[in-house]
Amino acid sequence: MQTKFSASITESPTGNAAPVMFCAYILLALVLPAAMEAGTHVVNSLDPAQLPVALQAGRTVTFAATGSIVQTNTITISNNVVLDGTNQSITISGGEAAPLCNVLPAGRFALRRLILANGADNASSGSPNPVPGPSG
Repeated sequence: MQTKFSASITESPTGNAAPVMFCAYILLALVLPAAMEAGTHVVNSLDPAQLPVALQAGRTVTFAATGSIVQTNTITISNNVVLDGTNQSITISGGEAAPLCNVLPAGRFALRRLILANGADNASSGSPNPVPGPSG
């Protein structure tokens, strides 16, 4: 979703542009946060079912909870997504049972401020492009 914002600054009848500028700033303050949040999906709990759903939606995925998410199945990334753990302490674990994710050629996957741990290796999964995690 693209949000376009334009404004023209004209002087008021008294010759003072300040009231017009103030209204423009207020309008921008109301519109800009909604436009920025349009591409963000929030994972509200550590339930492992929430993460793949949020990742499939694409764009930026953030967290409203702190802790570990143990995935028992490999997550497939087929789009452009940023997984952002900023302001939380998030660990995503494969429980040594599954690779953490499989990034398909059409997908791009970026990580910010989170820990990947205990992913299984490629040989045990049969997945061609898994991301096993640091200990996998």
